[in-house]
Amino acid sequence: MFLNGVAAFGFDSILQTAADLRRDAPLGSALPSFATNSTNFNAAIALQNQTIFWDSIPDASEGWDGFALLVDDVERYVGTALNYSLAALQAGIPHFFRLAYTSEGTAGDFTMAAILWPNGTWVDPLPGPS
Repeated sequence: MFLNGVAAFGFDSILQTAADLRRDAPLGSALPSFATNSTNFNAAIALQNQTIFWDSIPDASEGWDGFALLVDDVERYVGTALNYSLAALQAGIPHFFRLAYTSEGTAGDFTMAAILWPNGTWVDPLPGPS
């Protein structure tokens, strides 16, 4: 059992830092918001022609300089743009979108997932970090 634990998690250091213990827990950072929402998403447009949008960084930005977007829990975009084309996504399956502010390439907390269902229904993310 000890060997399995070491193989999976490595040796537990006596000198663990706060960052080691935190791992991917929420940081308590500001969360961005999607401009695309359940009231303005147009399901009549084919997925290949769709683009999602999010709001710009507020004035009191806490040092944020960009955004990171997870699509189906894979980081697909990091940068300063306020939109993302859905042309590369496979139609017919649900897709999940999480958004975070970035500072010099390091992401803060991600939003809960916004969901785009195959029938074109957009479900807004729940409040709070994921």
